[in-house]
Amino acid sequence: MTDHIVTMTEFNFSITDYREILQQFGDQLKVPVQNNKLDLPASLGKGYMKYLRLPNKLDVMVVDLKLNDGFWFNRGRTKLEYYVFVCQEIQNSSTFITALDGEEVIRTEPEVSDMYLFSFLSDLNQYTAKGSSVHGFRVIISTEWLASYLRI
Repeated sequence: MTDHIVTMTEFNFSITDYREILQQFGDQLKVPVQNNKLDLPASLGKGYMKYLRLPNKLDVMVVDLKLNDGFWFNRGRTKLEYYVFVCQEIQNSSTFITALDGEEVIRTEPEVSDMYLFSFLSDLNQYTAKGSSVHGFRVIISTEWLASYLRI
C-alpha cells in the first residue's frame, strides 16, 4: 500500500457475509452491534454501518459515515466466486485510494462518486482520509443470483 499514508484505524478481513463483517468490526472497535447496525465510536467519527437482507436474498451494507481519522478497509481474497456491487459518494476527501491486487488508483478530488463491481477473487484495499464523509451501499452478488436473475 501507499507508504505516505499514516492512519490510526485499519480493518482487515476476508468476507463471508455482511452480518459477520459488521460483528468483527464491532468487536475490533469495542462497540456493540444492535439490530444489525454499528454506530461508530466518537474516536473514529460519527455515523453508522448497517446490514440488510433484501427480499431477493441479497446482502447489503449501508454506510453513512463522517471520519475523524483516516481509515484503511482491507478485504482479503477468497476462493469463492462472489461479487460486490459498490455505489458510494465520498465528500471532503483529500485522498481516496483503491488498490485491487496491489494496483493503486489514487483520487485527490474533494468529491468522488463511484459505482463499480469487485470480485472476491481479488484483494481489495481502500483508504479514505480523515474528514471525509462516506455515503453509499455495497451488495454481495453470488454467481447463482446472477444466473437466475440475468438468465445466464
